[in-house]
Amino acid sequence: MPEQRRRESKKKRAAIPVSRPIPEAAPASRIREWRLIGIFCLAAMVRIFLFNGAFPFFNNVDEQFHLDTMVKYAHGYTARPASNHFDYESARLIAAFSTPEYFHAAREFPDGKIPTPAWHYPPEEYNRYLAQGTDIWLARCSNESYSPPFYYWLGGIWYTIGKFLGMSGLLLLYWLRFSNVLLYGLLIVGSYFFGRSLFPGRKAVYLGVPLLLVFFPQDLYYTLNSDVPSALFFTLSIFGLNELAREERPLYFYPLVGAVIGATFMIKLTDIFIGVPLALYSGLLLHRGFRQGRPGGEAIRLALLWLAAAVPLAIWVGGNLQTFGDTTATGEKIAMLGWTKKPLSELFRHPLFTLNGFSWFAAELLRTFWRGELVWGLKRLAWSVADGFYVFSSIALLLFSIVIGLMERKDSMLFKRFMCLSCFLAGAAVLAWLSIRFDFGNGWYPSRERPYFTSGRLISGATVPFLCLYVESLALILSKVSPRLNPLYVIGCAGTLIVIGEFIVKAPVFLSAYNFFHMG
Repeated sequence: MPEQRRRESKKKRAAIPVSRPIPEAAPASRIREWRLIGIFCLAAMVRIFLFNGAFPFFNNVDEQFHLDTMVKYAHGYTARPASNHFDYESARLIAAFSTPEYFHAAREFPDGKIPTPAWHYPPEEYNRYLAQGTDIWLARCSNESYSPPFYYWLGGIWYTIGKFLGMSGLLLLYWLRFSNVLLYGLLIVGSYFFGRSLFPGRKAVYLGVPLLLVFFPQDLYYTLNSDVPSALFFTLSIFGLNELAREERPLYFYPLVGAVIGATFMIKLTDIFIGVPLALYSGLLLHRGFRQGRPGGEAIRLALLWLAAAVPLAIWVGGNLQTFGDTTATGEKIAMLGWTKKPLSELFRHPLFTLNGFSWFAAELLRTFWRGELVWGLKRLAWSVADGFYVFSSIALLLFSIVIGLMERKDSMLFKRFMCLSCFLAGAAVLAWLSIRFDFGNGWYPSRERPYFTSGRLISGATVPFLCLYVESLALILSKVSPRLNPLYVIGCAGTLIVIGEFIVKAPVFLSAYNFFHMG
């Protein structure tokens, strides 16, 4: 009898899922939540639309190169040696619709005024101007032509649809930009499902994160840039992994999640840190298989997931090896930028390993992670007060999250907090490695004087995991201060101030004669 009881007890323990399923909300409560998410989506998409339309083309974050690669993929482009010169169609668009306002202030021009957009010139003068500008761009090489193709493939399809609908010129360019509106709306919805899956029952988190995204001032989403879809695909990838860990799923769900992870790999090379949650959840799922006495079955399912994730990456890497003799096809880009790899003996002489260097790297990374990198008149579109808030609140709330995680040792929540924190830290580690790996020569960013990769957009995949920790810590602190303080109200008030500050800082952009609202 004791032996039989022990066996029954062991079976019951093995049947316990890694984390409990999310309790079904009452229909009325679920409807209210969906209404809120709908409102959040609409508000966020309106904001993204306004700023996408306000910023003219082409910005300081390589927007010309991203456009050119999209146009190439719309024409059926396949990467091959010496195929990185600008396409004629994209060169004409860049020549016709570029503004000087990102790099030059009005005072630098005659009469202290920005030149009139070229499309307002008399026909003969316009054609001469366009021909000269096109020739200049045709002589240049694009440093994005050999990049992972997923974003550019999607952009090429969107570009083709726009042309099919009869769009051309500046309207076609903004049609490309306005795809960000849809992607950001999907990110809001994805963050809601992500929060419900990882933080069940914690409404402050799974509603607070979508609300904070309504106001999130990252100007990456106002540009054409291959980093734009990273946050969405990271969010979907981790959501899928957590659903596999949360409860049993059909066999097809494993390769489906793997395919989303594979797509994430193929957006940007710096998205490689999606491997961190993939490895953590794989270990968790194998552990569950051992506990339930079926390690082989779980290993086979995981193999399907890893295979689906690895196949697109393997095809791309194999193609690069065959075509360029380089796994990532970055050798030519590095040479174009004038960078060289440092010998291993010099890596640890980097200023990042000093207190001043590390603190500058961390603070600047947090600033750009929140508000981006766009300039206007070669001055950063930033407000020092807001930057200070982003840095201080991020460090304080992340540290608080670590403390809470150590004190509140519920196995499932400890794992999820650790996973969310690991995503952000792994992304930062990728940028730190790139910072110490190269001598940046005469480059202006990074440079020998400031040899740091501090572009938060490069790790934007960690946005939702980061904000989950941020909002959860804020909610816990507010609950200790006063149970009457609703975190959603606090986030809404703080977010409103953030957006007001953003509109004030970026007000000159709305006045540009080169933008969507003045293109008539």
